[in-house]
Amino acid sequence: MRLSEYLTEALASDDMSKSLNSLIKYNNGEWKSDRQAKYLLVQMRDRHQTPDALKWARRQKFFSKGMVVVPVVTTIQGYGRQDPTKIRYSAQVFVLDGSGVVARYKFKYKHYSAKNKASQGIDWSSGKTTYERKEAPGKQYVDLEQEDAKKARKEAADKKVADKQIALIRRIPDWTEKKILVDFMGRLEDGWPLTPNQLAVVQGMSPDDIFVGDKKQWIKTYDEFKTLVTNKVLTPWRELENHRVQADREAWAKATDDDKRYMQVTEPSSGGLDGVDDLIAGMKSQGYSTGSNTWIDDWVLHILGELAEPRQPFKILNDAYNFQELRNQYDKAIKAKRPTKKAIRVITFIAKVVDKLKNKSADSMKRMIIKAHGYEEPTKQPSKPSQQLNKAIGYTVPSPSKFGF
Repeated sequence: MRLSEYLTEALASDDMSKSLNSLIKYNNGEWKSDRQAKYLLVQMRDRHQTPDALKWARRQKFFSKGMVVVPVVTTIQGYGRQDPTKIRYSAQVFVLDGSGVVARYKFKYKHYSAKNKASQGIDWSSGKTTYERKEAPGKQYVDLEQEDAKKARKEAADKKVADKQIALIRRIPDWTEKKILVDFMGRLEDGWPLTPNQLAVVQGMSPDDIFVGDKKQWIKTYDEFKTLVTNKVLTPWRELENHRVQADREAWAKATDDDKRYMQVTEPSSGGLDGVDDLIAGMKSQGYSTGSNTWIDDWVLHILGELAEPRQPFKILNDAYNFQELRNQYDKAIKAKRPTKKAIRVITFIAKVVDKLKNKSADSMKRMIIKAHGYEEPTKQPSKPSQQLNKAIGYTVPSPSKFGF
């Protein structure tokens, strides 16, 4: 390996080393979340695990199914950076599993020498344990075999969809003369189905008797859209609006008559609660509100636009300015033999929102709404004095009935 490649590898390894050492130091070696575990464990196995590391681990006779062995080579500060004979590296090997770091070993590194004009890499005979898991982990965050099985099923399903889309493109006259279709074909042959936007392009070039969409999937996606928008956007939004209304009413109750008369302070109404409630009720059925508070449609569609099209959050309003029009375009897409481009754009928007909301929590959406519209975040306090005391001292106060009172 050339020196430049070693340097690149070492720089990439610095962050990996910091992440894994941080888990050992601050989190008992355990992954911090399922998401972190799934991402890092697969990435490290597929990109950083080496045959030499596996061979060493198997010789130690502790390597088992589901483990990943990652050698991490990092640069040592204070030595040369340009002269290869002076650059020094440190080497560690991390043994990982679905729960976190199983063990960490320190190794000597055979550095670049002027005589050999090359580095010999890690000295696999020099390993010393610097960390070893002593206690059973709290949980298993990821099962690599299950993740691989999921990936294989998804790839098989994607391949099946891609094969159908290949057949559709081949039915387009002179498709080989159209560069964009040739590019799409390359993606499909690699097993990657087209995106909704790419399908819309294919639809526009197809003969009248060809329809490239999947209406069954559109129906399923729209049902998901209604549920996700209700639970992850409208429900936290209602909480914030209710908190604002209650705060306004408390301020009104404390205001003097002079404040109310001379400062033109008016008695607070229900604010936007009626509009949010109408939309929640509507989304659980037809997918739009029957109320007259259209402001909530604009605000919510803008938030969804920031998720789906962060560079053009108002773009959806050109095709559907409220949820009823969104539903109208969806209905047209489902019923039409050949949907319009506008209807396909709306279907695409709905699919993007669903994809984004699946990976968002209601709390993260609440923070997004607070930032966009200046709401005050409600403070959560234990509802009972005994709960407040429990929280303060870390001790559960027994009920008086326990002592016969």
